[in-house]
Amino acid sequence: MTTPDGWVLVPIEPDEAMLNSAVDVDAFKLGDISPLGFRISPQMLFARCYAAMLSSAPPPPAVEGWRDIATAPRDGTPILVANACNGAVYDARWEERGGNGPGWVDGVIDLCEDEIVYSPSHWQPLPPPPAESEAT
Repeated sequence: MTTPDGWVLVPIEPDEAMLNSAVDVDAFKLGDISPLGFRISPQMLFARCYAAMLSSAPPPPAVEGWRDIATAPRDGTPILVANACNGAVYDARWEERGGNGPGWVDGVIDLCEDEIVYSPSHWQPLPPPPAESEAT
C-alpha cells in the first residue's frame, strides 16, 4: 500500500508511547496564555497533541507475501509480479509509455521490438540479493 503525500500510516488505537507524547506535549493547558500573548484554543492544543502522537507512532508492520497489484508501486521500481490464473511469476516494473502503452514490463523485447506487457494480479518486493558469502 502506498501512502499519499501528507499522510501517515498509524495504528487504529494509539499505543502507550503515543498517549504519553500527547500528555507531555508541553506545559500549556487549555486557556493558558502563550509566550506570544495569545490564549491557547482547543484547536491549538489538540493539533499539538495530534502532531506529538503522530511523531511517536510506531512504524507499520512489514507486509509479507503477495499483495493485490492495485497497491504496487508505479514509479519504475522493479518488483515480482504474479498471475493468479496461471501461477507465472516475473520480475517487472511499471512503464507509463512504450510501444504497447502503459503497463507492467520486464525488459524482454518481443518480435516487434516492444517490451512485453503483463497483466499480473499480485506483487511483492524483490528480495535482497544474496550476500557475497552466499553466492558461492
